[in-house]
Amino acid sequence: MAWDAASIIGLITALMPIMDQVVKWIEQLFPKSAGSAKKAVAVSVIDAVMPAGITKGPEAQEVISKMIDERVAALNELGVLKHKKKVKV
Repeated sequence: MAWDAASIIGLITALMPIMDQVVKWIEQLFPKSAGSAKKAVAVSVIDAVMPAGITKGPEAQEVISKMIDERVAALNELGVLKHKKKVKV
């Protein structure tokens, strides 16, 4: 299925209400996991909660991936996500 601008905007609109909560939830559950592992879990959660077919396909997966990256970056910048600093020994 080819995605046009309206389809992508619809996907973003559908995902925005849950994106922050999913990202925060994953961070709380897996604080020591690698970012790539947390992102994989976030994508799986979003796929599971969205109606069948909405998040399927490479275009949708790319939008979801970029949205997660941007939300994590924004939440990090705002200090919402608290990361423990590694101590060098």
